[in-house]
Amino acid sequence: VQVRLRRTEFKTLLVQMQFPEDYPASRIVVELKSKTIPSKFLDGLVTACDAETKKIIGQKQLLPVVKFVRAFMDENPLMACSEELSYIRRELVRECDEIKVNRKAGTIAVKIVEGAFVTQFKATVPDNYPAEPVHAELKACSLPAEFRVYMTGQAEER
Repeated sequence: VQVRLRRTEFKTLLVQMQFPEDYPASRIVVELKSKTIPSKFLDGLVTACDAETKKIIGQKQLLPVVKFVRAFMDENPLMACSEELSYIRRELVRECDEIKVNRKAGTIAVKIVEGAFVTQFKATVPDNYPAEPVHAELKACSLPAEFRVYMTGQAEER
C-alpha cells in the first residue's frame, strides 16, 4: 500500500507499507521516500515507525502508521532543513558557541562567541521553507554598530 502525504511542496512523503503473510501477528514493513527530505531524516522516521508498529502488533497497523507519520510531519517544521542543521552543528558551531533547537516551534537560537564579541540571534524557519526565507532576529550583539547594521542587512536580504 502506498500513501502520499503532503504538507508543503518541500514536505512531501511517500509511505510504502508491505504486509507480511502473518499480518497482523507481525508488524508491517514501512518504507519512506521523498525527493526533498534528506534520507538520514527519513531513516530516523522509519525507525520511529518501527517502534510504533511494535506497540500494536496483533492490531490493525496501516492507519495508525499513516496518522503517526502525518503527526510527525505536522510537529516537525524543521524536517526540510534537517541536513542543513546537521551541517551547522557539525561544521560551524564551536565549543564556545551555543545552538538551541526548538523543533516544535521551528526556531533555532544561536549564540556565537568570537574573542570578546558575542552575538545572539534567533532564526525562525517558516513552514514553507525553502520557498520562503528564514527569518533572523538579532537578540544581542556586542559588535560595533556598523557591523550590527551590516549583519542585520545581510540576514534580512532575501
